[in-house]
Amino acid sequence: MDGRLSRFQERFVLSICPGGSRIVEAQYVRDFLCPCPMRIRVALPTGEVQTLMLKLDRFAGGVETEAKLLPVPLRHGLPVAQVLAGPAHDPAQPELGAVCVLSFLPGEDLLTWGHRVSAAERHRIRQLALGVTGHLLAMPLATIVLNVREHNCAAIHVYERLGFQTYCRYDEAIASR
Repeated sequence: MDGRLSRFQERFVLSICPGGSRIVEAQYVRDFLCPCPMRIRVALPTGEVQTLMLKLDRFAGGVETEAKLLPVPLRHGLPVAQVLAGPAHDPAQPELGAVCVLSFLPGEDLLTWGHRVSAAERHRIRQLALGVTGHLLAMPLATIVLNVREHNCAAIHVYERLGFQTYCRYDEAIASR
């Protein structure tokens, strides 16, 4: 799905690029549940094309939280995107959530990868989830909400062991009239 960048978003992405760079493509990473992250291709003055991610989120605070937590998987030796700019808010649209620019990691995302890994690698993922959750629990937050799909029994089990309780059923889907 093609995305349309606001002037603020366009300037924000280009702020980390050399002068003379231009955006040649902006696409949402999925065609449902938007706004969602956008894959941005930038033509640099050298002729090289660089791919970046403009992180957008449907939920308030999601981008800010992710920007704080991205260093955790990095400490566990996992390849993760780097925050290159932000989080920042569009002053012309204060009702929208924050955005940030991330480096782009080619290949599979962590969730897809997690479905085909060995038991040892799944253990490493579990340790990562525990580390991220531990970091969240150490933050001065009154409420922590984790969205875990119902069929993800392994994740539910880990979070229940940490003391989390099921508040409601989580099912992500497209709604239409």
